[in-house]
Amino acid sequence: QAQVVPYSSATPSIFADTTSRWYPEWYYSQGWMVQDTYQPRVAYVQTQTQTPATYAVPVPNLMRLRQADAILAIRKAGLSVGNIIRVKHPQWKTGLIMQQSPRARAIVPAGTRVHLWVTN
Repeated sequence: QAQVVPYSSATPSIFADTTSRWYPEWYYSQGWMVQDTYQPRVAYVQTQTQTPATYAVPVPNLMRLRQADAILAIRKAGLSVGNIIRVKHPQWKTGLIMQQSPRARAIVPAGTRVHLWVTN
């Protein structure tokens, strides 16, 4: 596609090819120059940056589980492991979850840290 532009505003190095149906010589003789102005059409898609949705998940009941099993359950629920506090207790076996925070079945945002108290 070609567009006829006045000679004074056209760039002399860009001409339309002579094989087209235009007759550039006639326009040149009239003081006009044919400039190729083909521009491909590009569809622009506006993308919006959105923060990932925060999902509410229930905290699993970790009481009396082994530490490794509790950590696995926390990660499967979409939560993260918080502080692990060692507590001595004469009546509990070593390595079991004695307490957790937040409490079991509490509804919290995904990624919330769950703190554990483990018997030593």
